[in-house]
Amino acid sequence: MNEHAIYHISSGSYCYPVGGTTLRVRLRLARDEALEIRLHYQNIYDHKSPFFSVAMGRLFSDRLFDYFEAEISLEWKRFKYFFEIAAGGDRHFFGSEGLTDAVKEKECFFYPYINGDDVAMMPEWARGEIIYQIWVDRFWNGDQSNDPEGAQSPDVLPDRDTYYGGDFDGVMRKLPYIRDLGAGIIYLNPVFDSPSYHKYDIRDYAKIDAAYGSKEKLRQLVDKAHGMGIRVILDGVFNHCSSENALFADVVNRGEESPYRSWFCIDSFPVTAGQYDSFGGLVPSMPRFNTSDPGLIEYLTDIADYWTGYLGIDGWRLDVADEVSHRLWREFRRRLCGKYPDILLLGEIWNQAAPWLDGSGMHTATNYRYRKYALAFSSGAINSRTFWEKYNADNSLYRTTLYDYRVNLMGSHDTARLLHVAGDKRRALLLQVLTLTLKGMPLIYYGDEIPMEGGEDPDNRRAMRWERINSEFHDRIRQIGVLRRDGNALRKGTQEIRETEPRVLAFIRTYGEERVAAALNFGSEPSQVEFDGATWTLRPLDYRVEPL
Repeated sequence: MNEHAIYHISSGSYCYPVGGTTLRVRLRLARDEALEIRLHYQNIYDHKSPFFSVAMGRLFSDRLFDYFEAEISLEWKRFKYFFEIAAGGDRHFFGSEGLTDAVKEKECFFYPYINGDDVAMMPEWARGEIIYQIWVDRFWNGDQSNDPEGAQSPDVLPDRDTYYGGDFDGVMRKLPYIRDLGAGIIYLNPVFDSPSYHKYDIRDYAKIDAAYGSKEKLRQLVDKAHGMGIRVILDGVFNHCSSENALFADVVNRGEESPYRSWFCIDSFPVTAGQYDSFGGLVPSMPRFNTSDPGLIEYLTDIADYWTGYLGIDGWRLDVADEVSHRLWREFRRRLCGKYPDILLLGEIWNQAAPWLDGSGMHTATNYRYRKYALAFSSGAINSRTFWEKYNADNSLYRTTLYDYRVNLMGSHDTARLLHVAGDKRRALLLQVLTLTLKGMPLIYYGDEIPMEGGEDPDNRRAMRWERINSEFHDRIRQIGVLRRDGNALRKGTQEIRETEPRVLAFIRTYGEERVAAALNFGSEPSQVEFDGATWTLRPLDYRVEPL
């Protein structure tokens, strides 16, 4: 056996509780090497009884490794365990001291005790739901009386200071459209008082931006959405604020005498541009918070607590989440989840997010790696085998319980539009269908369901083109969205990947008796896919998604 490839630790994604008496355990081995894996386990303090034993199923494979997983339960909540590996006609044992011919009790792996707060509770209502992202100013102008000065027609392309007049009234009018797409969640870009069009520089966290409407109007929007079965999450910008924020202004004016001096990352006094950290270290108008400061943590958590309760919102999308201290997120989750148990905390993280998803901080995070792999496959840079290997290698970093909550997206306000990066409408359609049928929480950036054009920021933030919704592209996206919304297989089902030709992706989603198959041909030639004895013939750049 390739001993170097065998890996297990009794924490992280390799060993974690999924219930008060149940652990989920994972083992990694070299690909295609093991024939059978058994997991042997017993109560830590039971030194006489024989070990229980369970077969481990193959979870998935990437380019180098196979991953096996099993659940084990003990009413005592205390576990010792080891692995038995059948490979190449031999049997080996693997414990805390490595690969051996036998495992002694003291060489077992140990999970000392399942405490109640070790089990990462997830909001069941959010599992597998479609998120529809809305830039309020760019969506629909429902109340012209609150338009910012110089608000433009949707025909005008945006620069970095363009307003279009979209507001909460406009979003309310379009809720039936959003529901008709199959979306169960809307995510609103920042809505708090800000001097900029993008509002990622908050001037006053206690005020709703008047260009969008009042706090009462936002609460009315939330209530109306709830009445239609749609949840609402807001954008929480807690990494930085505006230089016009009164907290920062006090530090500038009073220097070391300011009670807020430790709330920011100040290099020296008096405070001048370049003498403090800011967003990305590049934008002096957006000073960065010191999110390890206890006073600031209490202030920001109070803000989130107030708005969650007043508005009745269902969660927060947390901006630049991986730059914010773990200490803040731990308190954020403790306070908000303690008071609002069903709340969803979604972090903006572009790379490996596992350190923030251990059950003490956010529930889930944006999955930009998926976007990277899907675009590489669509362009022909990688084949289907490599796509799945990369997809599975990324999943191996996370607990299985997170898979239905990972936020897969092909576009956002921080990326070029889907149509722009896909190259043409047909590939854009295939990529959006893929996102809507895979495990996770698919996110649709407003307008990508039409699809709208748009290059890099700010071109990707054009006003919504409502005249295009009556199109074949939109209708196809709506059909898949409704199939996902109205069933369980695409929202919660297992995912079985099928081997295919290099330019085809195919898989089956299963939940109980409900099964949905998906096959997508990104190639230039016809292709055939087998599903349960039936042969599907796919034309070039075509797909089929159907219940079995």
